[in-house]
Amino acid sequence: MPATGRGDAPLRFSANCCIRAKPNVSGVLLGVAKRGSVLTRGDAAAENGWLPVAYRGQTGWAHGRFLTAPNQWA
Repeated sequence: MPATGRGDAPLRFSANCCIRAKPNVSGVLLGVAKRGSVLTRGDAAAENGWLPVAYRGQTGWAHGRFLTAPNQWA
């Protein structure tokens, strides 16, 4: 996974989103982030569009299509 230099950035969910243990839909489901919730992004991103997020004391993965950065918040 390539480093992005964007660690600790807050991300808001634009829809309910499954948080997975691995960056794919086959990863164990850790939980569901509700629309509007904000999680902190980790440093590395998978090449398939998944982003690491801090979730309940561990690293989980959420697909980027459900996330928005602060500069996109209205």
